[in-house]
Amino acid sequence: MIDGDVLDSKGWPPTSLSLLERVRRGPTDAAAWQKFVALYEPLVASWCRADGLQAADVEDVCQDVFRGVCGKIAAFERGRAGGTLRGWLRTITTNAVINLGRRKAGHQAGAGGSDALAAMLAVPDPATSADDGPTVEEKRLLLRQAVTGILQDVQSQTREIFCRVVVDRQAPADVAADLNVAVHVVYMVKSRVLKRLRDEYADLIDLDDT
Repeated sequence: MIDGDVLDSKGWPPTSLSLLERVRRGPTDAAAWQKFVALYEPLVASWCRADGLQAADVEDVCQDVFRGVCGKIAAFERGRAGGTLRGWLRTITTNAVINLGRRKAGHQAGAGGSDALAAMLAVPDPATSADDGPTVEEKRLLLRQAVTGILQDVQSQTREIFCRVVVDRQAPADVAADLNVAVHVVYMVKSRVLKRLRDEYADLIDLDDT
């Protein structure tokens, strides 16, 4: 296989703003918002399932969560007063699950209008949301979603190389042998994709140990 075929990115455009910066600028950047939701929706859904929600309820809560985030993301300042985006999202998700339970129990029967919407979203202050830190599984989930987001237009083997080496922690020499490529190609893929991830997702995923 020719090295360039593995590394071909079909002309990645230069990244001047991170994904978080683009999302915070407002709803005009639809592509950024779609990437943001694609990154975090599986994580939010996993929290919902851990809380015992069924598939239909998971979908409803995810919609509620991102409706709330859309209206408040511009106020988010990473690291201010200890706040993290993950902690903020976790708190929003917890509130949305609690509100769903209340609605199902009939505690909000008959409620409607703007007051009901505000109660349903109940978005907390990003700076004060508690965060006990992501688990290893959560880090891997976010990393996989980010990789999918930036490598959707590249060779499938590029994605496989990066995920196996960086996400699954397989030895580069073993991956090269399995895929019949030179070891230096594996390292080139890792370096190039990590740079792209840092440019676009540095404020959203942890790349310190990659």
